[in-house]
Amino acid sequence: MSETHDIVVIGAGMAGLACAAACAAAGRSVLVLDKGRGLGGRLATRRGDRARFDHGAQYATAKGQAFAAYLDHARASGHVQVWQLERDRPVWVGVPGMSGLVRPLAQGLEVRCGVTVTGLRDAGGVLALETAAGALTARQIVCAIPAPQAQVLLRDFEGIDALSRVRIAPCWAALIQLAAPRPEWRSARLENDVLAWAARNTAKPGRPAQPECWVLHARPDWSRANLERDGEAVADDMAAAWRVAMGDPGQIAALQAHRWRYSMTETALGQPFLPLAHGRVLVGGDWCLGARVEAAFDSGQAMAAALMG
Repeated sequence: MSETHDIVVIGAGMAGLACAAACAAAGRSVLVLDKGRGLGGRLATRRGDRARFDHGAQYATAKGQAFAAYLDHARASGHVQVWQLERDRPVWVGVPGMSGLVRPLAQGLEVRCGVTVTGLRDAGGVLALETAAGALTARQIVCAIPAPQAQVLLRDFEGIDALSRVRIAPCWAALIQLAAPRPEWRSARLENDVLAWAARNTAKPGRPAQPECWVLHARPDWSRANLERDGEAVADDMAAAWRVAMGDPGQIAALQAHRWRYSMTETALGQPFLPLAHGRVLVGGDWCLGARVEAAFDSGQAMAAALMG
């Protein structure tokens, strides 16, 4: 016999948790499912020994009052700190890793990680979900995953073809641990054929001062052209491009790569979410509004408002 729930949210990133938290605050019963091992989605940190690498989204900024208020709350609770990335340009990072940005939203929620939703259908009055852990039914569903994945999962729902206009670029990330510190080097946007960004992870607040850890993000076009290559070869090429851009980093103690198939929104949906099944299924994420963490938060808040309405 399948479990029955009021609202099931698929995806424990910023959009999914922003929606789930708002629904729970309004008194609704919410279950959150995520195929990953933890919260945050691309707000991710890889840990190894004492090393820390924020290999996904690097920081958040706030333009709107709602997200700014949330960041202030998250800072007061110790989950977020300000990183002075550039002169007069503070940004926000989660502590001790980037998933800190969503942890206040997850408090009090039932979140099941390591659960992949393999099927979703309208079963006449209820919505049926298939997972490796068993079957579930729900009155309403929020699907807060990348648009291409949502297209596959919801392929039988009328209106899902609207997601075909969304374009999300991939991104290769290189994770570099140096044998000796380079405190004179700062995080920087790079202008070469391979790299777009080099972040000194060690310089972020709440991170260990040792060892010296850097994260490189490749350009979208380069990532797309090299998407199916071996990760070790990609990491080597990215490290070589870093040397050209910034100079000799000294001995590299560890080097690895991570591939994000869906990273940065290039063409957004143009609305906060896509309603399906007469509003019983809502599909959203940062890709609805843009390539920022705040866009994911705004999408989640909008979906919650629609569910409450």
